[in-house]
Parts: sequence; C-alpha cells; structure tokens
Amino acid sequence: MTGVGSPDKSTLTTLKMSAQPTGTGSVEDFKAKLQPTIEKGGSLPKVEIKFINYVKNCFQMTGQEVIQDLWQGRKEVSLKERFQQ
Repeated sequence: MTGVGSPDKSTLTTLKMSAQPTGTGSVEDFKAKLQPTIEKGGSLPKVEIKFINYVKNCFQMTGQEVIQDLWQGRKEVSLKERFQQ
C-alpha cells in the first residue's frame, strides 16, 4: 500500500543496495553515497531529527560526529539550491 508522498519500491531498493551496513567511514564516503539520491531528484529529510533517523537507518550509523557533519553538508546543499532558483 503506497500513500501520497511515500517512496516507491525501486527507490527503497536503490537506497538499500547503495547503503552498505558498515557504519564506519568518512563523511566524504557517506556524502558520495547520498549524491545519487540527490541527483535523481530524490529528497533528503529537511528536519534534523528526521535526517538523523534516516542516516542511522539507511547506513546503520551510530557516530554522532559523522552524522552531524552530514547534517551540516545537507544544510549547505539546501542553501545552494535556494540561491540557484
């Protein structure tokens, strides 16, 4: 059952396949994994709490410092998008 605004199966499959369940790695590694989602027009959560939950679930991450660095990168991407439009 899919509701309005829910991701389709192919998007979920792509995210699961691209996310490796390691939980270790650099911020650049995780940014590289998020980039295909952004390029395909997919959206990332815009609220910090939801973004943290998204990263923890997709990448099985627990490192708060790395998650915060990813959130800062997410905010930078958001600002760039606003000024380009």
